[in-house]
Amino acid sequence: MNAKELRESLQELRQDPEGRKAATALLLGVLLWCFGGGIWLQASAQQAQALQVRRDLRELTDLAAQALCLPVGGAAATPEDPLSALTQTVESMKLKDRMVQLASNPAGAVVQLDGLYGEECTALAQELIRRGLTVRTAELKALPFQKDRLLSVTLVVGGNKP
Repeated sequence: MNAKELRESLQELRQDPEGRKAATALLLGVLLWCFGGGIWLQASAQQAQALQVRRDLRELTDLAAQALCLPVGGAAATPEDPLSALTQTVESMKLKDRMVQLASNPAGAVVQLDGLYGEECTALAQELIRRGLTVRTAELKALPFQKDRLLSVTLVVGGNKP
């Protein structure tokens, strides 16, 4: 079939009412097929993205589980006296002006710090671990301060032995 015959066939379809209906139905079918294909491609992309997020979360939880299995403070850290280690940590992190309470009790050393940012609280926990100490109990309170929220932290800290 050449181009001239194709044009003639299309002219006949345009003039015939049944041909118009068939052409309209064919066009509608092609449009629906394209629309369905687009939806299928979009769903496939979202499914692939969800699988990647699951893989990332699984990897993150595996890393967290591995970190929890590590010995506290590492092999090089030797536990110090909790009260003196806590005092040194607070002083080295320049948090002494925000310390409300420092005491010793049978469970370990107790410290209360007010006005800490989240990053400072995390750094404090990391420094305590580095010094071979464990946080036996912790109480965190969020305090509104201007546009931020600061933390009030009360910790009972002891050596590595539970």
